[in-house]
Order: sequence, then C-alpha cells, then structure tokens
Amino acid sequence: TEIYNYGTINMESNGNMYGIKSAGSIQNVDNSDITMKSFGNGNVYGVHSSSKDYMGVSGNIHITNFGSGNTYAVYSTNDNRLEYITNSGSIFIHNHGNGDAYGLYGEHVRQYPGGSIKIVNYANGNAYGMYGYEVGGYHEDTNAVIDIQNLSDGDATAVHVSKGAYYNRTDIDGTININNIGHGTAIGIFAEEGSEIYNRANINITCDSYMDEDGVLHESSSETSGTVFGIYAKAGSRIQNNGNINILSNGVAY
Repeated sequence: TEIYNYGTINMESNGNMYGIKSAGSIQNVDNSDITMKSFGNGNVYGVHSSSKDYMGVSGNIHITNFGSGNTYAVYSTNDNRLEYITNSGSIFIHNHGNGDAYGLYGEHVRQYPGGSIKIVNYANGNAYGMYGYEVGGYHEDTNAVIDIQNLSDGDATAVHVSKGAYYNRTDIDGTININNIGHGTAIGIFAEEGSEIYNRANINITCDSYMDEDGVLHESSSETSGTVFGIYAKAGSRIQNNGNINILSNGVAY
C-alpha cells in the first residue's frame, strides 16, 4: 500500500485520532496540511504507520491537544525496523494536556534540510522533538531546527537516542532550542546506555518569557527553574561534541 497526501486534512475528536494510518508507505508531500484538535483522552497521530516501508513528511502537521492522551506528529510502530522516518516539512504541536508530545517517534528518525519541529508544552506532559527506540539512527541536517517551549512542569528533550541492535552511532547537526521556564528538566540530547553520539548541533537552552500565538505572555519563573542538561548520557555511552552548547538557566545546569 502507498498513500500520498497532496491535500488538506482537518479533524476534531474526543477519542483516538489518525490523520493518516496505513500498513504501507506514507508520503505527506509539499504544501499538504494535516490539522488536528483533540479534546478527549485518546492519543493523536498525525501520520501512523505499521510498515517497514519509508515514511516521509515534507508538508505541514499541526496538532493541538487539550486532552490527556499522547500526541505523535509522525509515529512508527515497533515493526518498522528497516526504513527511515524523515521530516523536511513543518511540525507544530500545542500540548495543553498532561499527555506526552512527540514530533518524530520511531526506530530510525531523521530531519532533512528545511525540516522543523516546534512543540509548545503548556501542562505537565513531557515533550520530545525526536524520539528513537531500539535504534537511534538520527541525522538532523545543518539547517533543520527543533524548538521546544516548555512552559510548565513537564520535561523537555529535543533528541532522545536509544542504543540499537544494528548500530548505535548517532550524528546530530542543526539547531536545538529549548526555552525552559517551568520546573521541568530540559535536555538537549539524551543518550541511553551504550549509545554513541557525534554532536555538531548548536544547542541553546534558555529561560526567557514567551509570547504565544494568542498573545498570552508566559513569564519566566522568578523561582528556581528545572535542571538543564546540554547532553545527558547514561553509563557506557561515548559522546563527542563538536557543536556549541549555550545554557542560560535559573536552576542547576550541566
């Protein structure tokens, strides 16, 4: 099965939501739009695949979640062991509920030139720009961007890398921005045990006030903010940093 979306998909629901769901290849191509709004307890999936085939996003995915379920702009199940999820489009998630939010979730996830992931995390759920399980096969190209505005007490991680069975080297370029004004923990790159990371990205973690799309100003806390890590690696990992890490925080920073 092959699915190509060149058009517009608009959805609102209280239950589980799937913008596109397939057991085959999915392409959300240039200038296409998937817009979703959730008010209930179900999970929200912009693009969902259970195939080993390629998944590509070069259009736009915009998800607003007021419920308690998780949000996945692009999601691949555990069977997708061979191919890549790629993003060269625009992903924007507003997470108002207590569920977790993921830009790209899968085994091999990549951003290509022009790709952007932005998550605004209002409540107590956690936010992940790119999350890989089993194999952390990431490559975020030079002009790709991950931007997370973490406004409450949830944790924010731009890139979560898991050690894999096939290979465990992860190359990261591009720009990572996290604005952490709540009490949650902010991590530019998180490496599971035994991972191998080569970072060339610019990682910027700040604690500034944020004006959202509705004109609401979210003030930076005058109290101590959450703990900040530019790169956090578990035991047995190998880290090489050739990028620039800039941290401005009211709390403990590493």
